[in-house]
Amino acid sequence: MSKPKTFNELFAFYYQEVKPLYSELSAANEPPIELLLEINAAFDHMSRHWQYGEAEEGVVGACSAHLKRCTFDGYKLILKWTRDHYDELMESKQTRIDVIDNGMFRGNLIKLWDEIRGSAIAARIAEGNARSIGDLQGDGWHHAFDLWKAVYVKCHTLNSEYYLSPKVEWARTRTRKEMWRDRLVGSVGTVVVGLVINFLYDFLKSNP
Repeated sequence: MSKPKTFNELFAFYYQEVKPLYSELSAANEPPIELLLEINAAFDHMSRHWQYGEAEEGVVGACSAHLKRCTFDGYKLILKWTRDHYDELMESKQTRIDVIDNGMFRGNLIKLWDEIRGSAIAARIAEGNARSIGDLQGDGWHHAFDLWKAVYVKCHTLNSEYYLSPKVEWARTRTRKEMWRDRLVGSVGTVVVGLVINFLYDFLKSNP
């Protein structure tokens, strides 16, 4: 996304990117205080246009830098949740996802997470580079936003198409049935072995 230069472009960015993300985080849990601080700082900068007569493009640049930092924090939180969801799918003994689509579901999930991780590394590097040279309003900062937005989109794909997939519930149900079957077979086997041992003991005892 290009750097906003006018109030109209700034508010378009706010309503298209910041507000939906903030609402999403609020619906899942209380958003981190860092997001609120960045939004507050952003609109403090914007007020200076009227309070101190600062140029529109200048205050919009400072404001958009804070709003994009706000989205970075939100995207990182979504990334953390996505990693938790990925680990849950891969490590759960209650849901064997390897039975879905003959193993393709699991393989595609691993591939997608590798893409997310690689994209997140690139986004962090771009963000770090912009911070290191103090380029928090220039092209580097806005490029970092584009990279983080791509990570966010892929995280949504993993959560919607894999973590919340109906196929996962099917696999969970199948796994539970298999676990109950194995327990039943194990219990029956234990009883049978016990009966055989008792029979042999009684037989040997009565036939010394």
